[in-house]
Amino acid sequence: MKKKTIEQFKTWSLDKQDDDIFVAGTELWTKHDFSVAFLGETPKKTANTINIDVKVEEHADLERPLETGHIEESGD
Repeated sequence: MKKKTIEQFKTWSLDKQDDDIFVAGTELWTKHDFSVAFLGETPKKTANTINIDVKVEEHADLERPLETGHIEESGD
């Protein structure tokens, strides 16, 4: 990033929140992201996300065990 753009950012950012948008040419930056990328600030810690997607097998047993007339057979 050019020195002139960084200086403009510093002036612009004096009264801005971390999530306000700074426009540099055709790029949009939040105040925080620009500061991390070009001014050496440390990134915010984010909570670890847990992926809880459930995979459904294509040929899974779709029988409902509580249906009327359902008989469970033992494999013995």
